[in-house]
Amino acid sequence: MTANGWVQIALYRVIIIALSKPLGGYMTRVFNGECTFLSPIFRPVERAIYAIWDSETDVQCLRMYIRTLRQKIESNPEQRR
Repeated sequence: MTANGWVQIALYRVIIIALSKPLGGYMTRVFNGECTFLSPIFRPVERAIYAIWDSETDVQCLRMYIRTLRQKIESNPEQRR
């Protein structure tokens, strides 16, 4: 392997290590439902999607999501394609 290849590998590792702590903290706040710096941007989008699907903004389990999705598809047979 050339020196350029080793430099690229080292740079990649440095970037991954540098981003792991901030990205991990951000993901923790998102999964816990806490406010983040992107919440003002994504919260309205999320609420619009929930409104379109007639879903509650509460946390849903996978079974509830699949059931809601099936009901939507069964109520409108044209969407089955």
